[in-house]
Amino acid sequence: MQIVTTWIVDRWNNCLGDAWRWFNTLNTEEWLLVLAAVCAVGFLFMRGSGSRANA
Repeated sequence: MQIVTTWIVDRWNNCLGDAWRWFNTLNTEEWLLVLAAVCAVGFLFMRGSGSRANA
């Protein structure tokens, strides 16, 4: 079981490192696109978390 846990943790750390390296390569215009996408997704999640009393 420890081998599986170690493998999962290693893969997770590699994914985070790869994502961080990708973010470091973005220029200003690409950062604005990422910001817009994150804001849009956040807006959709907030719209979906409203009151469920009427549903």
